[in-house]
Amino acid sequence: MALIVETGDLIANANSYATVAEADAYLNARGRADWAALPSERKEQLMILAADYLNTMYVWAGEKYDLNQSMSLPTSWIDVIPAQVKYAQFLLAYEAKDAELATSVSGPSVKLTEKSLDGVGSTKTEYKDDAPFTGRSFPLIDALVSRFTTSAVTSKIQSARRLLG
Repeated sequence: MALIVETGDLIANANSYATVAEADAYLNARGRADWAALPSERKEQLMILAADYLNTMYVWAGEKYDLNQSMSLPTSWIDVIPAQVKYAQFLLAYEAKDAELATSVSGPSVKLTEKSLDGVGSTKTEYKDDAPFTGRSFPLIDALVSRFTTSAVTSKIQSARRLLG
């Protein structure tokens, strides 16, 4: 599937915020030589996966102009595609070449633990087996897009990622 780039003009069936050429330049400038070796078709797939992640995992400030638009941006507050969103897409595409961006795996099984504290008593902590766990966090991505997302949601995402670790 070819990339269809959203420019801020509500492009029909858009599936990316940037081009492969833009990603190539950005990642090359940062020494990501293994990106350059990928076939163009694979880079396009990774760019689409990265855009899907951005569209799904973040709540962008403002309202969509059209409820049927294929991408989360533009919105009533963000009428162009910010460079930071493109940078986030490039970095996520790079990460996606080696592993899924968002996976659901079982968390570690931890039994009930009890600690005794001299003169205070004891504390008990229990962790549920098979708790959902995303497995990956992207603090740089969070930082790049934070000024364009709703702050309450961003802080909840960051708190959840800290807990999941």
